[in-house]
Amino acid sequence: MDVNVTLTGPVAQFPSLGQSPKRRSSEPPRSRIRVSVTLDASGLAIRLAGELDTYTVSALSRRLRPLDPGSTVSVDLMGVRLIDSSGGCFLAGLVAQLLALGCDVDLVIPDHLERTLGVFGLA
Repeated sequence: MDVNVTLTGPVAQFPSLGQSPKRRSSEPPRSRIRVSVTLDASGLAIRLAGELDTYTVSALSRRLRPLDPGSTVSVDLMGVRLIDSSGGCFLAGLVAQLLALGCDVDLVIPDHLERTLGVFGLA
């Protein structure tokens, strides 16, 4: 099987041997995620808005608590602008945990995130 790869855009530049790479700022970018969690007769509804990335996943995971087995859970991503690999892994893990608990899971995915989440088997 042959694989052809075409690179477009700027080429990454690597430092020469003996040179140390430029340091990046130690301050993380200002990513934001808003979380709304509601529980009613139909189940648990989680609404996310903002960016689900490396910097927001840890804060989000602290906000979500274990659920009773067999719950119905809706995860609404309509307000999410961006999901990076950390966010995709987090969502895939969350869905796997919920399914293992016997929960019914409903993911609400906007068009602009379908391709990204498809990589994680979620779309």
